Amino acid sequence: IGEVNVKKLVVGCYTRVRALAGVRLRAVPGPEGAVFSNLEKIRDFHAHRFLPELETCEEEPTRLGRCFLRHRDSFALYALYSKNKPVSDRLLIDHRTFFKQLALGDRMDLWSYLLKPVQRISKYSLLLQDVLRECGPDQQGVLEEVREAMEVVQFQLRHGNNLLAMDAIQQCDVSCALWLESILSVGI
Repeated sequence: IGEVNVKKLVVGCYTRVRALAGVRLRAVPGPEGAVFSNLEKIRDFHAHRFLPELETCEEEPTRLGRCFLRHRDSFALYALYSKNKPVSDRLLIDHRTFFKQLALGDRMDLWSYLLKPVQRISKYSLLLQDVLRECGPDQQGVLEEVREAMEVVQFQLRHGNNLLAMDAIQQCDVSCALWLESILSVGI
């Protein structure tokens, strides 16, 4: 894995945001939990399952792909988080005065902390690409696991984008029936 500090990559800001999630969500404007989405589930996944196993990969980097594959289903949490991010962003904008009152006591604001999970899934893809480059031709089993792990992570990246696109289509105010009727009437 080289110079990559796996623990820093994974833990990042979760502890800090978790403290913010402790704020009574009834006091948070908008639907309960909409600002934080499933951040707590992502944090718990890392703290209790993924991070402990991932830390063992620092000593044995050839296990990294296997680690990601063992937890493949949990990475769907990131796609859901990405899908819900625009709602969170809108609430942060609409109620910026309320959220500015939540003193974080450091250089980053809440918006920056809430962007971290979106950035993290992309960093996982880059980490796996780095590991793939470091593998030698004599490590075919490891190469296969890392490639498959990359596919899992990249699928979740695409899936998150697809969920956003589907939401955008559902919120479109153009009636599909009227659109199709206009196309058929023109004779295209």
